[in-house]
Amino acid sequence: MNNQPPKRRKSPRKYDYDYTQEGVYFVTICTFQRIKFFGEIVDEDLRLNFYGQAASHCWKAIPKHFNHVAVDEYVIMPNHMHGILFIKEGNHYPLGNIVGNYKGAVTRIINRNRTETEQGSIWQRNFHEHIIRDEQMLNNLRAYIMNNPANWAEDRFYI
Repeated sequence: MNNQPPKRRKSPRKYDYDYTQEGVYFVTICTFQRIKFFGEIVDEDLRLNFYGQAASHCWKAIPKHFNHVAVDEYVIMPNHMHGILFIKEGNHYPLGNIVGNYKGAVTRIINRNRTETEQGSIWQRNFHEHIIRDEQMLNNLRAYIMNNPANWAEDRFYI
């Protein structure tokens, strides 16, 4: 019998960083097993299905639930999403709570519209984030997001 405590997964967040503080963040969230829940890309044109529209609606609604957060450029792709969040002064919620709330809202909408046997995980555990440090990086990431559907075949999340 193994009496060792279970190993904890290493957090992808920066260890000594306060994710409640004012800042700009590039967020990527992948679907569970990279399943294409949200639609398809046809001839470089993004076609969101109902689930993709729900994911888009929930992203745009983040500022309604978090007063000190603004959404910027974002894209819902077939099996992931990219978005930029501005966290303003006075925020009390860590980035992880904001993203977790978003993931939960999308999951509830999708699961309400699935049969009981289909219900389950929509998202991969956790998310990827990058702290945006300057205007050039912000503009490069905005361009990356806007061009993501056209570059789908070369995307690292393409399956």
